[in-house]
Amino acid sequence: MIDDWQRSGLSRSAYARQHQVGAHLLSYWIKRLQSAELSPELATAPVTPVDFVQVSLPAPGPSTPASGLASSAVEILFPRGVAVRIRPGVDLGLLRSVISALESAPC
Repeated sequence: MIDDWQRSGLSRSAYARQHQVGAHLLSYWIKRLQSAELSPELATAPVTPVDFVQVSLPAPGPSTPASGLASSAVEILFPRGVAVRIRPGVDLGLLRSVISALESAPC
């Protein structure tokens, strides 16, 4: 994404807005990559691979009562053991902020 931003000729905020990511998140990764370039030990540090799992969602059925919402939640498990449960109707801006905070929090 950083390479795409640099080739785009757009400002950070314009690129972030166009790709629906937080400008602060884009800036964070730019700074992180720059510090890795300056620090050879960071650049050669092992990277933990991310596994993706295919998710199949059931076909929408009749609306469920509020008590049934927990069964339709999606859970994201972060490498440090933090779990985020996402229910239908979540505010995407809030979700982005939470994920960004978790990604940038010190270990």
